[in-house]
Formats: sequence, structure tokens, C-alpha cells
Amino acid sequence: MEDKQHVCGRCFCGKVQFEIQTPVINIIFCHCNMCRQANGSDYTTWVRVSRESFDLRRGEMELVRSEATIYASNYFCIHCGTTIYTEDIRYPNFYGVLRGVIRDELDQQPSQHFFYDSKLPWVEFNDSLPKFGGKGSREPL
Repeated sequence: MEDKQHVCGRCFCGKVQFEIQTPVINIIFCHCNMCRQANGSDYTTWVRVSRESFDLRRGEMELVRSEATIYASNYFCIHCGTTIYTEDIRYPNFYGVLRGVIRDELDQQPSQHFFYDSKLPWVEFNDSLPKFGGKGSREPL
């Protein structure tokens, strides 16, 4: 029998807690204006996971859904405001979990940059990761 590994996460106040079965699908950096504004950061690190691998262990009634776009919704703790994950109706089998709410080490590192042409001018990455942008953020830069 295969031994599944899990990582744990939570909101700032601890009222929402979850586990993710690893391995995760991927980890990416997003530099779009919407992510920056929603998360109050220069860029956002997203961990893409399958819905089946995400287990909300505590605080289901503490999560509030907010429509970010016509496609995507954010789920955050009603008490502390921490965004836990997003869901996008175009990708119904996945969640995007904010890396900062996962308390454990993950099985992989970020693999790509999206909306890189929208990044803030003082943000520079000297990595060799693929960088995408343009309309829809999918064109190689």
C-alpha cells in the first residue's frame, strides 16, 4: 500500500485549517495586477492542487467566497481575511492555494512565471524559469 504524504496549512488566525496530499501539480509565480491587488504583494506564488487532494480539516463555516472575476472565486477566512484558495470554473478539477498559507515544505519548487510582462518594474528574477505573458499570459517571453 502506497504511503501518501500530506502538507498542512492554515489561515493567520488558525480557524481555517487544511491538508494537501502531495505531490502537488505545480507551483507558479503570477505577476498579474489582480493577484497583486487581491493579495497585497509584488507577485503571488500559487500552488495548483487537485480538488481531491485538498482536505479542509477545520473551518468550513469560517470560509467566505468572493467573486474575483466571472470565472474565478477566492475563499478567505471571515475572521482574519487570509485568502486560502481560489477556484476557476474553467478548471473545475483544481484549486489554486496560496503558497504562504501552507506551513510545511513542498515536494517541488516554482516552475514558471505568468503575466511576467505585467510585473512591477523593480521586481527582477534572475532564475532560468520559463516566463510567459501577452494576451492570456500564455505566450513565451
